[in-house]
Amino acid sequence: MFIWIVAFLAPFFSSFANIIECRLSNNIFKHPITMIFYISLMNCVFLPLLLFFGVPPLPAAQALPFYFVLAIIDVAYLYPYYKAMKVIDTSIVSALFSLGQITIPVMTFLFLDEVLKGSQYAGFLLIIAASIVLSINNFKMPKLNRAFYYMFWCRCCAPFMW
Repeated sequence: MFIWIVAFLAPFFSSFANIIECRLSNNIFKHPITMIFYISLMNCVFLPLLLFFGVPPLPAAQALPFYFVLAIIDVAYLYPYYKAMKVIDTSIVSALFSLGQITIPVMTFLFLDEVLKGSQYAGFLLIIAASIVLSINNFKMPKLNRAFYYMFWCRCCAPFMW
């Protein structure tokens, strides 16, 4: 029973965080850059944890450029995310986050030579189709909402983060 409760806590907290981000980005902060600044500043809240766990060792000098690139991507993908929040409902933006799942098989195919089954590719096509249907403003004259493009840009950067 306890495992079921814990399993539902992650989506609950994720949904709660989406609601808070929507309220902050749409009602309090008018520009996404301001929101990104304060979200990044909140990372400093965890600096006191260094007192308990100690300062981690620095990575090798050859790896430092990669850490800087990852840091830039970590901040840069937030801009289209908050722009999408201003364009369309939070629930649709959250659903469009699934677009990131399509980049993973493409990257593994290109870089690791992995090949998926036909049913798995069908699942990815279903994710793309559902995202497109969510983003269409008017079915009489189908046109994708700007939020789709913002989230596609956002999710093309995000797989590097997870």
